[in-house]
Amino acid sequence: MRRICLVLLAACKTPEPTPLPCESPADPPSCEIGWYDDQGGYVALVDGQDLPVWFGLQGGMHIEMIVHDQSVTPVVRVSAIATDGGDRISIDGPIDTVTDATEPTCAAEHTGVRAVLDTSDGFVRACGLDGHTVDLEVTIERQDGEVATCTAQVTATIDDFVADQCSNMI
Repeated sequence: MRRICLVLLAACKTPEPTPLPCESPADPPSCEIGWYDDQGGYVALVDGQDLPVWFGLQGGMHIEMIVHDQSVTPVVRVSAIATDGGDRISIDGPIDTVTDATEPTCAAEHTGVRAVLDTSDGFVRACGLDGHTVDLEVTIERQDGEVATCTAQVTATIDDFVADQCSNMI
């Protein structure tokens, strides 16, 4: 029995990741925050643009975005911060992103980047963001420690569905 377990454990080893050709890119990293256009493609955010506040699957609220980066893959950490009038309204936490790395240009698209809103006040502040100017800051760190930071200033919007959910929460 012990031999079978050892064989099974050995067979379950995680393979070493294959390095991308841009592991040590010469260009400094850069990034840009965007969102989906009407056809589901990427479009860079313009300061003042409306960006929706969402309820996540686990009941939290967040502002979701897409981040394009250049010369950043492979990425080791992505973080997002949201502020309203200079006050931080997001919490720290890991960000699970889906990365579409395109090897020839060392570019990637990170979908699912989100600033998770602080709801410790019973959702009052997060549910009251409709029409507020929110500053977003995304930081992406690559393996060699180089960091790219990109920012956008958006107008938070809350649709009828989220407003109904908020009225049930407060």
